[in-house]
Amino acid sequence: MNDSQVYVPKNYQYWRDHGSEWFDEYERRQKYMLCYHIQRVMLADYMRHSRPARVIEFGCGPGRHLKYLSRIEGIDVYGYDQSAAMVSGCLRWTTSEWIAEHVIVGEPVGPLPYPDRHFDIVYTVEALIHTRPEDVGVVLAELVRVSKWQVLHLEPAQGVQIFEDAHDGSWCHDIVAAYRQLGYECEVLPSGYIVQQPYRVILDPARPVYTWPSDMLDLLRRMESDIQPTLDQLAQNINDLSSQIVNLRAELAEAEARGRQMQQQWEATQAALKEEQRKNRQLAQNINNLSSQIVNLRAELEEAEARGQQMQQQWEATQAALEEEQRKNRILMYQQARFEEFINQLRHALKMPIE
Repeated sequence: MNDSQVYVPKNYQYWRDHGSEWFDEYERRQKYMLCYHIQRVMLADYMRHSRPARVIEFGCGPGRHLKYLSRIEGIDVYGYDQSAAMVSGCLRWTTSEWIAEHVIVGEPVGPLPYPDRHFDIVYTVEALIHTRPEDVGVVLAELVRVSKWQVLHLEPAQGVQIFEDAHDGSWCHDIVAAYRQLGYECEVLPSGYIVQQPYRVILDPARPVYTWPSDMLDLLRRMESDIQPTLDQLAQNINDLSSQIVNLRAELAEAEARGRQMQQQWEATQAALKEEQRKNRQLAQNINNLSSQIVNLRAELEEAEARGQQMQQQWEATQAALEEEQRKNRILMYQQARFEEFINQLRHALKMPIE
């Protein structure tokens, strides 16, 4: 179940690229858009009153209609879509074997892989809106070819606003005029909700067809007009609350980021404080060690001063003794000189050597 690699226009490619997202998107929309439920009620009621019938949905997508129609006794339902990604959504409610037997993935435009008059009813629901204007005639001709009883469309009503840029291309076609160009008469049937209109082409007038009772459609329209405004307001309230939640989450994320930053700063401050405390303890220890050293040095200094005083006294005593010895030496030297002088005088007087 793979999408073709052949180039297709971007509006068809959108569904091939994003089709897997749409099962959940339809589930989300059904929670606040009543038209999706009325759509299913009308289609299920129509098929129940048209059985037995072999039926195919062109543009079946994730099978949101195939799911409940396949459970209606007497309805043999099939599907065709150009996006394998869309069809993969069917796995959310059925088996791959059922899909292989009932759903075909092909090209968005061109011959359908079915014989002429193969189905009793061929129908589309919000499929032609995604068909390019130049392709509408080819698509409708194929839908007519494979149907032997009737072709039914639930497509945007004339005058309903279409966002043409949505999904890379959306259009509100004049379906009646398109069928007229093919030579077929297309009925515009009353609808049970505002945004879409039922269109029908009868191919076998001899076979009776069902039309929704007017009182049923009135009740459906009344239900939509009574409930949808409340759902719209609830949806708006939810959007507002969602925006507030987004803003609050952003503020919370910023606060958490600031908190983490402050935590990091606090941790860094704590680490710096511990480092300073460690340094202070080391400085205190160093001071204590220096104080002890100073005490020891003072004691040593006092001892050195005492020894110095003692050495000074010893030096002074030695100096005094030295001076005394020098004085004595001078006296002795003087006496020696006097004695030598006397000897010399005596020698001179005797004129003889002394042994």
